[in-house]
Amino acid sequence: GSGITGTNLGPYTTGTMPSNTAASSGVSVPSNRFNDLNGYDWAEAAIYSLFDRDIVDGYGDGTFRPGDNVTREAFVKLIVTAFDIKNNGTAKEFSDVASDRWSHEYISAAASAGIITGVADAAFMPEAAITRQDAAVIIYRALEYKGKTMSAGALTFTDSEKVSDYALEAVSALSGLGIVNGMDDGSIAPSGITSRAQAAVMIYRVISTLL
Repeated sequence: GSGITGTNLGPYTTGTMPSNTAASSGVSVPSNRFNDLNGYDWAEAAIYSLFDRDIVDGYGDGTFRPGDNVTREAFVKLIVTAFDIKNNGTAKEFSDVASDRWSHEYISAAASAGIITGVADAAFMPEAAITRQDAAVIIYRALEYKGKTMSAGALTFTDSEKVSDYALEAVSALSGLGIVNGMDDGSIAPSGITSRAQAAVMIYRVISTLL
């Protein structure tokens, strides 16, 4: 895809993302002052809105790095922050998320709310880039946690058969709500990687229309 033009989720890249979503220097970028959003008109409003709400952060050099991949732990932090998810003390522990890891509190809160369950062998793979379908699943479960009722419909993307069984309900429901949509070529690219710009747009759409 070439970016969100009305309904699309935009391109995804193979760039990398630091271990958290905040500037390592702790320096915040003033709203409307990111210097690297050229070509990301489709995401600007979402990025600045979430920045103003302290849901996303920039980097000390004045960048947002919209094309960088979002790791699984960074996406969980965004969701826990945006949805104000609290830890109820019943979270399972993951073998690859140490108690002193920066993301532990967010992953623990999400797990206690039933929003994440991890992968095989009790692992979470926190540093792996999150796929579009996994982002949809986490958003869907977070909305359920907030008491939202959603209905799944038929998927009509050119590659709908590539959506994993565990993600079908989430992708279908969020597609019907306009939260997760297809690429310019009519595909959904479920295994494609989610960029920082894409994540901001999805979360912004949820906050704007459902919360």
